[in-house]
Amino acid sequence: MAAIGFVTYPEWSGAVLGKSSKPVAVTNSEARLVTLSVTGMTCSGCATNVKNALLATPGVSKVEVSFDEKKATVALDQKANATKGDLVKSVESIGYGAN
Repeated sequence: MAAIGFVTYPEWSGAVLGKSSKPVAVTNSEARLVTLSVTGMTCSGCATNVKNALLATPGVSKVEVSFDEKKATVALDQKANATKGDLVKSVESIGYGAN
């Protein structure tokens, strides 16, 4: 019976299983936000590379990279020891500049 309910009303699965299908916003109480200027990006593929490098950095919970604005906004877990310098190193390790 529950399976039929989940198929008919998929939003119920989150309530029953404790999962939400809606995106959860990261608030300042949950994360520290760091913004980096990124140089050397020539296309949207470059922005994807930068995003993936930043996401691989320990303590990073979310990344948004704007090719048009040449910047990356990074959410760090409050308990993480990651620094802005760590983020810069991650970007520089794949051939781009950051500060």
